[in-house]
Amino acid sequence: MCNLYPELLAAYEAGQAPKPNIHGNTRCQNIVRYEMFKKLGYFVTESSEHFAEYTPSVY
Repeated sequence: MCNLYPELLAAYEAGQAPKPNIHGNTRCQNIVRYEMFKKLGYFVTESSEHFAEYTPSVY
């Protein structure tokens, strides 16, 4: 089994993830998704817009 979490976290911390949206949509850059990944250690598969609605503020 392959664990990509260390690479994903390193890319986020280096400013390489999330990648710019190729469609020019600046509405959501998945910041909630990556911040929750940093805090919980698991990457949320729900979109950032919806996940933020379901989760109380943790900051």
